[in-house]
Amino acid sequence: MRPVLSLSTLERAMTRPAVEVLLRGEESGGRLALVEMAVEAGFSGPPLHTHQLWDEGFYVLEGEVTIRSGDKVVTATPGVFAFAPREVPHTFANLGQKDARILVVLTPAGFERYLAGEEDRRLATARVAEWAHRHAIAARSDLKEGGEGEG
Repeated sequence: MRPVLSLSTLERAMTRPAVEVLLRGEESGGRLALVEMAVEAGFSGPPLHTHQLWDEGFYVLEGEVTIRSGDKVVTATPGVFAFAPREVPHTFANLGQKDARILVVLTPAGFERYLAGEEDRRLATARVAEWAHRHAIAARSDLKEGGEGEG
């Protein structure tokens, strides 16, 4: 299966929301990262995509965020948690007229560095591949646009 979305395509498709990393992989033994994101009103979100190495959870702190995980779409308000397991197509957006804040939970850690703009995709992927190798997990291409099949 080939990746069908390059990083440059993804970056053009979305403007990165303001991000603050609350818990880094280095602080959790690589198990977990927590990232707070400010999501501006009207933010259309990233293209529908999957992660093969990360589970991603979204907890709404403020505002309203539409989250799609697989076939399930939820308009989440403060206190609502939505889960996007690895290999399940997902996306999120703020379709409302008010800004929102979300807490993003990533497991294992690693992708938080990319979300925060601290390192480029190649380096973030290399760090995850190193983690995967240490834990005897086959490292695979992480980001694919679309749902099932090769799109």
